[in-house]
Amino acid sequence: MSRFVGWAAARLRTVGSAARSEPAYFGYAAVAVYALGIGWGLPYATTAERMFPWGPDELAPLRSLGELYRLFGPPGATFSPQYPMMQYFVQAVFAAPYALLLMLTGGIQGLNGTYPFGLEDPVGSLAVFTVLARIPTVLMAAGTVAVAWWTADRVWSRPAARFAALATMLSYPMFYYGRTSNVDVPALFWLAAGTAVFALSLCEGLTTKRGAMLGLFAALSIATKDAGYAYFAGVGVVLLGLQLGAAREAGTRPRTVWLPLLAGAGVAAVVYAVASGLVFSVDRFLAHVDFIVHGTPLPEGVEHPYYYSGEATLGGYATLAITTARHVSDSLGLPLALCALGGLGWTIRSRPRLLWLLLPAVTVFLGSIVPVRFVLIRFVLPIGYVAGLFVGPALAALVQAARARGGAAVRLAPVAAAVCLLWAGVRGADLTVQMWTDSRYALGDWLAENVTAGAEVAYYGSQMKLPHLPTDTPIGAMPGQVVPPDAGQRVAEDPALILVIPQQDNEPVHEWTLLPEDYQRLIDGSAGYREVYSDAGGGRFSGRIIPFVNPPIKAFVRSR
Repeated sequence: MSRFVGWAAARLRTVGSAARSEPAYFGYAAVAVYALGIGWGLPYATTAERMFPWGPDELAPLRSLGELYRLFGPPGATFSPQYPMMQYFVQAVFAAPYALLLMLTGGIQGLNGTYPFGLEDPVGSLAVFTVLARIPTVLMAAGTVAVAWWTADRVWSRPAARFAALATMLSYPMFYYGRTSNVDVPALFWLAAGTAVFALSLCEGLTTKRGAMLGLFAALSIATKDAGYAYFAGVGVVLLGLQLGAAREAGTRPRTVWLPLLAGAGVAAVVYAVASGLVFSVDRFLAHVDFIVHGTPLPEGVEHPYYYSGEATLGGYATLAITTARHVSDSLGLPLALCALGGLGWTIRSRPRLLWLLLPAVTVFLGSIVPVRFVLIRFVLPIGYVAGLFVGPALAALVQAARARGGAAVRLAPVAAAVCLLWAGVRGADLTVQMWTDSRYALGDWLAENVTAGAEVAYYGSQMKLPHLPTDTPIGAMPGQVVPPDAGQRVAEDPALILVIPQQDNEPVHEWTLLPEDYQRLIDGSAGYREVYSDAGGGRFSGRIIPFVNPPIKAFVRSR
């Protein structure tokens, strides 16, 4: 007993020391930064159609609990095949206690699977569930920053670790995906942990323990979002080549080559089978595989606005590569992107072995982006993370060289580094302000004041993006679209008001489901409507890199 108490006390001291360490402080700062926008776009769930937040592909508010119920509940349930199960498990840890509290206090009566799910207060409860689903993302985003510090500290230096952590924390998409319930940043957290093991293996060699840890993090990342397979495929190729080369030079037995790799593959297979949900439901897993291979079906004759939109030609792939590079630059900001290139140059001269960190970033492009001939900024999160790591040695070398030189350089180098980081911070702050002042908040207030009770409001595309509307406001999807309204959507007939709210990457002016000629008829009045409300949206420093936030808005009222 005394031995156990001593062991427990030693572990607690270790945990306490870690909580007071420098990477932990960077993590705390990141939590504070990302939590500032956690309340953006919470659902105002007065109807079943309005129960989702504004962020596309979010798992909030109840998909985690819903998928777990379908997975372990009565047979014959219809699954949502979009993602593996890992992040559903994580979010359920945060959502389940609140659900239990509601059940104990009468907040849930007659629990069922359709809106309002037996909730006594669906508006308030679903908003709380959305925040709870976003909390693990905030924590994992902060963990990604701390892991970036640890990685750069182990393979470069303490100053490089600080700059790498700041570059990661100030990465533009982290200010959005680090605050929502999407799977992208949670998958990045596990990928960053795997990158730390990979980088350490490049410097100090691959051991069986490191192979097992790498397999663990790879499985968790891929079981959160499938695209991680391309990254870790690159990691595996590098480590296999280096292991074979080292064994050949040392003349060692094959066992020393294969044991760490087999340990990683074995751990990855077991963990993935559990974390993806495969062992719990083969049918769900096969449905998920079918989804990621074929995607969401569209009506016959309608081309997908995203996938395979690039040409399968040399010029098309060149354009895809340029767009990918632009997204990486947009992620870091141009100053830090140039610093990352400087970090590559410094690494070539001083630590060339660490250049292998770049190959998995290349396999992300080749294995995840090229096959679909299409790229979004969230697709390049792994590439941007690796690029952020190389910012660390670049800025650290700049400051160190200035100190060695002396004179004015000692003062100018820290200023230059601060300016690069400050620009990234300003862009992130701009996005945060856009989330606080999203154009749909003001639109909701305007509609409440100016739209007659019972007047129908129509929209194009998805209801999820709509502003908060009074409970008695009838809403309907506009007919005659490129893509017909989804099943269950009420189709508008001669509505009093039409909203145009483009919020997708391919919607700079209006929704892709709105035909250009129909939009022009709205603008010139020939459709029988006139423009009565307009908000340009966007930000001061960052444009619409994340188009889901603060979109441009136009409202048209029936002329007669």
